[in-house]
Amino acid sequence: MTNLYFLLKSGKWAGVAACLLSMQAQAQSTALDFQAYDCGGTYHHLFQELDQGYVVVLEFAMMNCAPCVTAGKGIETLVAPFQNTHPGRVHFYTFGYENSIDCDDMNNWLAANGMNHPVFAGDAVQTNYYGGMGMPTIVVVGNPSHKVYYNQKGYSPSHDKNIKSAIEQALAEYTGIGSEPLFGFWAYPNPFNTQLNVSVSAGSGITRVVLSDLTGKAILTREGVGGVSWSWDLSQLPEGTYFLSFFEGKKLVATRKFSKRYK
Repeated sequence: MTNLYFLLKSGKWAGVAACLLSMQAQAQSTALDFQAYDCGGTYHHLFQELDQGYVVVLEFAMMNCAPCVTAGKGIETLVAPFQNTHPGRVHFYTFGYENSIDCDDMNNWLAANGMNHPVFAGDAVQTNYYGGMGMPTIVVVGNPSHKVYYNQKGYSPSHDKNIKSAIEQALAEYTGIGSEPLFGFWAYPNPFNTQLNVSVSAGSGITRVVLSDLTGKAILTREGVGGVSWSWDLSQLPEGTYFLSFFEGKKLVATRKFSKRYK
């Protein structure tokens, strides 16, 4: 009691309380949900993305912060190979660390530093939840359990190994890497020109199929697909890379990469 009275009397309690809150925030084991439009106008609901099997790397950045730029560029490079090994599954978002940072600030920051990933206006609640600004703070979240796999203040390229390991752990815990499931679906041809043929066996458990582009935007969706075969007319799509994702309820079972090529 004497010690508590001394802290209150001396004005040191505020510092102790802030320290305790910071320690609590850094110890968070589950992600904090958000529903927001990124600065390119695309809507995001974090928990919905995690429920669908995505892994999300979050950066909380300050505008005049050289390490934040280093982190942004480094993480873009780090997540890029996952587009080949786990198409459409790993995403990277940067938030401004405080509420006064708007989308003009974020888009200018992105363009000035030659980066290309979704950015969001400032969100102090998110930043503080994960322990406050670390110039930058980096977080990796994934799985329908909304688990935090990595939470670190500060960044250097030496951290890439741990960030990559966190992403791989999140992917492995969701997909059960190591065993090869019998998915029970087919899609062809690859590459395709004007149409893509899809077939799902009745006993596969697959309930929904989604065709999306490189940004993760859904182009076509078909529900109730068990025991169904169909062809999608994709003659109007531009050449490029697309992803076909197969879901069992909300669970992402598998994703396959397809290319559109004109003959």
